[in-house]
Amino acid sequence: CYGHHQQALCGPNECETSIMTIQQPATTTDINVNANEQPDEPDEPNEPRGAANTSVKTKPKWWKQKSRRRGTKSQRRVLNRMMEHGTVIPKLPPYGTFFDLDALFLTPETNTNTNTNTNTHSLDTDDLTDPSTTVGRTTDHKKNLTVEIGFGDGSNLLACAQKYPERRFIGVDVYQPGVCAALSAIETALEDEDDAAIREAEQPQQTDPSQRQAETVTVSNSPPTATATKTVRAYQNVRIYGGDGIKLLRSLPSGSVSTVLITFPDPFPNAGDEDCRIVQHETLVDIERVLNPKTGVFLLATDAVCFDDWTRLLLNQSNSVKQLANTCDKGAATTDGCRLWEEVAPRSRDEWLPVVSKYEEKGIREGRQTHLQCWKLCERGTN
Repeated sequence: CYGHHQQALCGPNECETSIMTIQQPATTTDINVNANEQPDEPDEPNEPRGAANTSVKTKPKWWKQKSRRRGTKSQRRVLNRMMEHGTVIPKLPPYGTFFDLDALFLTPETNTNTNTNTNTHSLDTDDLTDPSTTVGRTTDHKKNLTVEIGFGDGSNLLACAQKYPERRFIGVDVYQPGVCAALSAIETALEDEDDAAIREAEQPQQTDPSQRQAETVTVSNSPPTATATKTVRAYQNVRIYGGDGIKLLRSLPSGSVSTVLITFPDPFPNAGDEDCRIVQHETLVDIERVLNPKTGVFLLATDAVCFDDWTRLLLNQSNSVKQLANTCDKGAATTDGCRLWEEVAPRSRDEWLPVVSKYEEKGIREGRQTHLQCWKLCERGTN
């Protein structure tokens, strides 16, 4: 579940290393992705090694029932077909390894490597403390990766993926019917492409002799490689994981994500349920680790005032803890060398939230206003 309590908020020099000290199973599978088996109950938060077994707030019963809800038989068949296609992320890599993003976004049609371990790479403990290492980091910053946590039926995720085919998108959600709805839309788009290709191939060739002559001349004067074109299938830049979004963040290389997007998460408005909200101090540590240190942003959309205030409060508290730790290290009150969260003006909705979901429409009818937040990390330079 999203209410993790594995670790305390770390200082500025520990953000890169502390997240990997959490005890996790040797292998982690998703919650609802297996269509042939009864889904297990979502994992409860793990405790750090050596930590006392303290009381941890668990998700309410209604939330667990919703997260365990399975799709229909036809939806689960779509899930299996798209898993074979490569659109579905079936499970997370073992603890201590990260996804190889280039291998993750290969399709069965283009992946000719028979090594089944190409989607992960191991993490050496020395790499955690060496900021100059390239292990676990994306070196090609042109490959923008957006991670949307809680994408609902996937309408916004797919709209952005279609609008920006040069970018990569990973969508995460624990609700299997929503996951299957997004996969069904992708499969339909692929089928439409195939039907269009068949109709185009069945069209009769042009019978005008002048046109055939012009085409022959054009082909003869073209270099041999001019006719070779690479077909990009619909939503080839999308991968979907049906499980815990925070666990997926911990499986991504450091600095590999350009945008972390959380859209209309469950606000848990009742008093005492704050610890169940997806945004917690440890969640911010995970987001900070995976974000590109220069261009990465954290975007939030919610129509719950309590969740809007909660997120802003935690981000400001995170800055305060970092400043205090930095002051203790340097013996003076200073922010030099701190990577602090800074709220900036939200980007245009057309760039990251072009779709008004059914949930948002319902909130608008009920008089709720959509609140948008945009945060980036700024490192304070030394004088």
